[in-house]
Amino acid sequence: MNKTIDLLIEEMVEELNNKNFSIEEQLLDTKELASCNFISRTSGILYGIDIAGLIFKKVNSKIVYKIMKPNGSYVNRGDVLAVINGPVFSILKAEKLALSFLRYLSGIACLTDKYNLELEGTSSTLLYSGFSMPTIDELVKNAFITGNGKLQEEKNYQVLSLNVLTRYDSIDNAIIGVKNIDKNSKILVEVNNLNDFESAYLSSATAIRIISNKINLLEECSAINKEQKVLEVEGEFDVKKVRSIAKMGYKYIIIPSITESAQYLPIDMCFYKRLYKKN
Repeated sequence: MNKTIDLLIEEMVEELNNKNFSIEEQLLDTKELASCNFISRTSGILYGIDIAGLIFKKVNSKIVYKIMKPNGSYVNRGDVLAVINGPVFSILKAEKLALSFLRYLSGIACLTDKYNLELEGTSSTLLYSGFSMPTIDELVKNAFITGNGKLQEEKNYQVLSLNVLTRYDSIDNAIIGVKNIDKNSKILVEVNNLNDFESAYLSSATAIRIISNKINLLEECSAINKEQKVLEVEGEFDVKKVRSIAKMGYKYIIIPSITESAQYLPIDMCFYKRLYKKN
């Protein structure tokens, strides 16, 4: 486990332990024990089941947490994902935080998988956008990969972003600036309109990333390119549109909302044994 993630969870658990108890919590006997399950309310891909377990253990080391479906499992409605046994007070204290991580990360894996199913049989790849909270970036990346998404494959690209290009009077001069530092750099140029795309197309850039949701613009850029340069697109497209974009010749597709606002995978915690007092 990444030390940053481990520290983040420790800080969150510390906040849980220091918060004021609700009336409901105050009514609980701290010696009462219980058994419960994490149960999926729909089908999808699971990720974060180990993180949820870590949260329970940090809240109370006496909690016994048994994983029934490991990360990457395809689960169906009604499947038992994990079994939790221990002090009910501690279980309920950890419940919301554990479920938040599990639902969120599984939601990313599920949505990534849905997009990839649409891309089957094409030469396009769904790439990680990099849009997530820095402290949980590793978890988000792993959830994305679990849904069969990919991290950037061309690691040696030097990206000339829209912000960087504003410092230069032309794309050619921006490329010259990079080449003066490293003549072997492969250049990826970001554009968001047809004029800049044409300039990038005529330049020595290896790849072009069009940042736009406009299908007409993507079609025009594809027609001009004629598979001469590597094309990427970054934008917000629903699942049904990505296949048509892939067929235009875009090798890489980046959809930031997959990691920014994926719908949670519905998972519940259900008690299945009566509470009883520890002797």
